[in-house]
Amino acid sequence: MNHRLLDYQPPLDALEQALEAPGNVAGWSSANEMRVAAELLEHADEGVLESYLDGMIGGADGRAVASDVRAALAGILGRIGRPLLRQAGATPRLSAGRIFALELEGLSPEDQAFEVARHFGRFAADAARRASRATGTASAQLVARRAAVAAAQEFAPGLAPTNPGSRPSTGTWFRRGRQLVVLNP
Repeated sequence: MNHRLLDYQPPLDALEQALEAPGNVAGWSSANEMRVAAELLEHADEGVLESYLDGMIGGADGRAVASDVRAALAGILGRIGRPLLRQAGATPRLSAGRIFALELEGLSPEDQAFEVARHFGRFAADAARRASRATGTASAQLVARRAAVAAAQEFAPGLAPTNPGSRPSTGTWFRRGRQLVVLNP
C-alpha cells in the first residue's frame, strides 16, 4: 500500500489564521466552532464564563469594543449561558433545545452539552460582532441588549421575542383585586 497519500498534509497556515477570528459567524468552520464550544463548556464549569466571554467579545471582528459594552454584553451572555452550559441536569438542555431549536433526543449527555455549547458559541459570537459594529451614542447596556436581541433573532429563536414590546395573547389568568395572576405564561 502506498503511504505517501496518508502522510500528505497540505499547508493550512492561511486557513488556520482565518479560523482564529470568531468575528464572521457565517464563515466559522466546524473546527473553530468546536474549539469555542469546548472552551465554553470548560469555562462554564469553572465559573469564569463572563471573563471568557469578555475576551471573546474583545476580539470580535478585529475591532475594538468599548470595555463598558464588553462588560455589559458579557454579563447578558453569561446570565443566558451559565444555566445552559452546565453539565449537570437535563432541564437546562431541554430548555436549550427549545432556545436554539435543537433536537437533542438520542444524544448522549456529553453530546447534548456539546451541541448546546456550539449553538451558544454562534449566538455569542454574533452578538459580539454586532456590538463591535454598533455606532451612535447609546448607553453600553442598550448597545449590548440590542446586539444580544438581534443575534438571538437569528441564532437563538427561543430567546428572541417575535414582536418586541408585545404581550402574549394566550394563557390562563385571573384577576385578584388590582393584580393579574398568570398561571401559564
